[in-house]
Amino acid sequence: MRKILTTTKSGLSAIAAVGRRTCLAAMLATSLSAISTEFAIAQSPFGATQSSMSLADTGNQSYGLVSGAAMSDESESLITGSGRPIQNKVPATLASMPSVGGPDGGYYDGGMVSGGAPCYTPGCDVSWYVGYEALWLRREGDENFSLTQFTRMQEFDYELGEFGGRITAGRLFDCTNGVEGVYTGPYKWRRGSTRTDPGNVDSRFFPNNGITAADIDSFTDADAQVQTYEAKFSSYEINRTWWTWDVLQTMVGLRYIDYEEDYALSTAKGGVGNGLFQSNVNNSAIGPQIGALLMRPASLRANYGVRGKAAVFANFDEVNTFLSDAGATRLFNNDNAVDLAGLIEMGIFANYQIVPSVRLTAGYEFMYLPGFATVPGQNYTLLSPNTGTSVENDDEVFLHGGSLGVQILY
Repeated sequence: MRKILTTTKSGLSAIAAVGRRTCLAAMLATSLSAISTEFAIAQSPFGATQSSMSLADTGNQSYGLVSGAAMSDESESLITGSGRPIQNKVPATLASMPSVGGPDGGYYDGGMVSGGAPCYTPGCDVSWYVGYEALWLRREGDENFSLTQFTRMQEFDYELGEFGGRITAGRLFDCTNGVEGVYTGPYKWRRGSTRTDPGNVDSRFFPNNGITAADIDSFTDADAQVQTYEAKFSSYEINRTWWTWDVLQTMVGLRYIDYEEDYALSTAKGGVGNGLFQSNVNNSAIGPQIGALLMRPASLRANYGVRGKAAVFANFDEVNTFLSDAGATRLFNNDNAVDLAGLIEMGIFANYQIVPSVRLTAGYEFMYLPGFATVPGQNYTLLSPNTGTSVENDDEVFLHGGSLGVQILY
C-alpha cells in the first residue's frame, strides 16, 4: 500500500511539472507573436487598410490609417486601449498641405475629430474665429466739387475711422458650414476750404425761377467764404457661409449700409450780413448679398487670395436743404424716396500663421456703390424754390484702401 501511494504521488508531481512548462511555453509564444506584429506595423513604410489594422479581436480600441497612401516621416502616436502606442503615419500630401483652419487659411495640424476617425479637413478643429483689421479707406471722386468760385477743396484722405476698421466674428458648425458677422466703420471723411478777398468772393449759385440775385446777396461779392464737406460710412453684414476643400468659401447674407454726406457754405459780406447754405443727404440701404473667397497656399504658414461680394439694395434716401441770406430764410426743403442701389466689393489678401490659433492678415479693398445720393449729385448751382424738393440718387460712391489685422481661431 505504501508503495502504491508513493508511486501515485510521484506521478501527480510529474504531471504538474509538465503542465507548468506547457503554460509557460504558451505564454512566451503569445508574447513573442504580439511583439512581432507591432514591430512589423511600426516599421512598415506602406499604408494599411483600416480593417487590416483593427485590434477589435483583442478588445482594444483601434484607429485606422489612410488606405493606399504613401506615408511621411512625420508621425503621430495614437494610444490604443492597451496603452501601447501605434504609429499613425500622415500622408505626405496632407502633412505638407496648408489649410484654412477656419475662415481664411492656416496650416494642417493632423488633428482628430471626436470618435477616433481621422479627419484630414483642416477646418474641422476650429469652432470660432474673430478678427480685427485696421482698414484705411478713402472716399474717391467729386474732387472738383466746390460752391465757391475759383476755390477747390482738398481731396478726401485715407481714414482709419473713429473706431478703426473692420471686425469679423464667425462660427463653424463643422468642416463645411458656418455663419459670420462683419462690421466695417464708422468712417468719417472731411475736407474744406477758406477763401478771403474782401468784396471779391463769389459763390457758384445761379438764381432761377423765383429766386432772385437779391435773395442771395450775401453770397455775391462777399468778403470771405468757408465751406466744409463731410462723408460718413458704416456697414453691417450677417452671412451664411460654406467651405469647399478649405480653399473656396461661398456665402449668402444680408447687408445694411449707412452712408451720409453733409455740406455747409458760410459767407460774410460787410454792410449786408452773413449767409448760410446747408445740405444733408442720407442713404440707408439694405438688401441681400452674395460673395466668394478663393485662396492659394504659399507655404506651410502663408496663403493669399481674392474675395468679392455683390449686393442689391433698397435704398431709403433723404435730402435736406437750407439757405439763409442776411438772416432771412430762402430755402428749407426736404425729400425722401426708396430707390434701387447696389454694391460691388473686391479685395486681395494674404495671411501668415504665427501659431495655429493666431494669424496676421493684410490686404487691399475696393467698394463701388451705384445708386447712392450724394451732395454733388443734387446740382445745387441752379437755385430755385424747388431746390431740394426731389432727391437725386443716380450718383455713385467709390471707396478703396489697405488693411492690416490679426485673427484668432479657437
